[in-house]
Amino acid sequence: MKRNYHICFITGRYPSGKTPSNIFVAQLISAIADQGVRCTVIAPQSVSNQILRKSEHTDRKREIVTHKGNIITIFSPRYLSFSSKKFFVFNTINLTVFSSLRVALKEYKKQKIEADMFYGHFISPNGIIATELGKRYNKPSFFANGEDSLSHLKNINHHLIESTLSNISGIVAVSSKNKQEIFDMFPRHNLAGKVQVFPNGIDNTVFYQMSRFEARKQLGFNQKVFIVVFTGSFSHRKGSARLSKALDELEDVYSIFIGEGASVPTCKNILFSGPLAHGDINLYLNAANVFVLPTLSEGCSNAIVEAMAVGLPVISSDGKFNDDILTAGNSIRIDPENIEQIKNAILELYHNPELQRKMGIESQKIAKELTVEARATNILQFLSEMSSKSGIS
Repeated sequence: MKRNYHICFITGRYPSGKTPSNIFVAQLISAIADQGVRCTVIAPQSVSNQILRKSEHTDRKREIVTHKGNIITIFSPRYLSFSSKKFFVFNTINLTVFSSLRVALKEYKKQKIEADMFYGHFISPNGIIATELGKRYNKPSFFANGEDSLSHLKNINHHLIESTLSNISGIVAVSSKNKQEIFDMFPRHNLAGKVQVFPNGIDNTVFYQMSRFEARKQLGFNQKVFIVVFTGSFSHRKGSARLSKALDELEDVYSIFIGEGASVPTCKNILFSGPLAHGDINLYLNAANVFVLPTLSEGCSNAIVEAMAVGLPVISSDGKFNDDILTAGNSIRIDPENIEQIKNAILELYHNPELQRKMGIESQKIAKELTVEARATNILQFLSEMSSKSGIS
């Protein structure tokens, strides 16, 4: 893609010191900006969130400077959210979508952005907004499809979804399963040539292998014990309670649980449990022997790729959503609802240090191809190719 190309991204809350959410979207946009592409973000903000969550207040316009000195401009117009409540056959989420669409269109015109293409993070509402902007200004439009982003579309105005899919130039999927879900949900649309898989990428300046001895020394952990690490929300879907139950049946196995939520782990031998700043996670991962995530569903797990980048073997779900990043060489795949399988997989690595080592090496090898920079390059190539095919200026 040529330098000075201008992409307008449509996304939800854009991270700041006050709002760390959507950090992976911000990393992708920064990586794209650092490849010489001009990036502008429209991130509509719900008025109710601004009132109820004072800590999440953001400026209506701000600029972020990337590591390489490129500037990303973020506009955060306010819109009225009507939540998602059903009244007979009508769902109020449609009012929310139209409200965010209206303010985004108004903001684009007001700021005279003049982008060459539009990219929405998830189909609703941001992919809908991106496509509508593309239609109005005769430019290519794209949206990313990730974890559970299709789940609530049944409540969205049918004609709005049809219009989006009929006019979209391309779709970025995070896994092969994710791609197939798009085909299954919209069989009438000719999307086969418009969807491409790009597994999530991580910042390898933040996640990298360091000495396990030094990591444990800094954290004050025993150098000789076997440590399991979990990263994710403490929820039924992610499996924090299932892992906790499996660990409670094991002796001499210690654990680190990074996250927060309702399903708080309660097993014995917990060395740490709670949230961490994103930049602090690497140290704790490096202190562990194995990463375990008995998740029920994912788009493409950033937590798994981060663990792979530091050289950890992985124990995770046998679900198809993991097929693009996990192999027999770097992981043990289990039924995430089977406590016995989780326990036995941990024991297999506990009793086999050589297997730990080999799987860790393979994890790192795979993770080297899953950087945010590589993902940005590949996505940009896809956007360029699909823009040319669309015939839109």
